[in-house]
Amino acid sequence: MLFLHHDPKQALPMSATTFETLLALRNPESGWLAVLACVLDEASRDPEFDAHQRRLLAQLIVSGEPLPAAVLDAARQRADHFENELMAQNQAAMMEAPAASRPKLTLVESPARETNFA
Repeated sequence: MLFLHHDPKQALPMSATTFETLLALRNPESGWLAVLACVLDEASRDPEFDAHQRRLLAQLIVSGEPLPAAVLDAARQRADHFENELMAQNQAAMMEAPAASRPKLTLVESPARETNFA
């Protein structure tokens, strides 16, 4: 059995799908696969990305057909709105976070050191 070492503290068994995906990601032409895998990972961490939305996504992928223009338009509008929400949340979080204070440096002169610049 193959193991994926993502974290040195734990070894995860590597499924055939994982192995196949890793091989596919080595291909220089797998950019979209990489982007979609990252987006799917990010979405799966959000509790609002529920089972119903995952089923809809799976149906879109399995159909293999181009998306209807109405779906694309609605998706682009929602994506724009979602991006604005994320930016607003990020700005609010940055304003709430305490500003990092810079360390105070103290210059100390060496005692009994004379310098003659004459």
